[in-house]
Amino acid sequence: MAATKYRTLRRSSAGGPAPPDLRAGPHWEHVRMAFLIEHKAQVLYITASSITVNGKRRKIVIESRPEYAVISLQGQKEKYPILWEHLFQTAVRHLEYNLRVEAAAEAASRAKNKSQRK
Repeated sequence: MAATKYRTLRRSSAGGPAPPDLRAGPHWEHVRMAFLIEHKAQVLYITASSITVNGKRRKIVIESRPEYAVISLQGQKEKYPILWEHLFQTAVRHLEYNLRVEAAAEAASRAKNKSQRK
């Protein structure tokens, strides 16, 4: 009786048969994933670091989207989209630069310590 009541509640407005029960059968996870793909995930990160703009300290807000990120400052209307690939490439370049600077500073420190020992 419960199944019949369930089907009558799920009948289409045109009076056709009820859609298949999505919870039954081996295709349940597959169908559910199809619905999850349609959702647009949006995650907001408000960073602890802040930037001074026009004399005011503003926190950085990063909106995470599937294809790209949107960066803005809290309280500002301007938004700056950037592809995740570009963000990664920028991080790689900065890491290479930082490693070179650290190596040069360490070499200078070693040379200074060596000259002081004499």
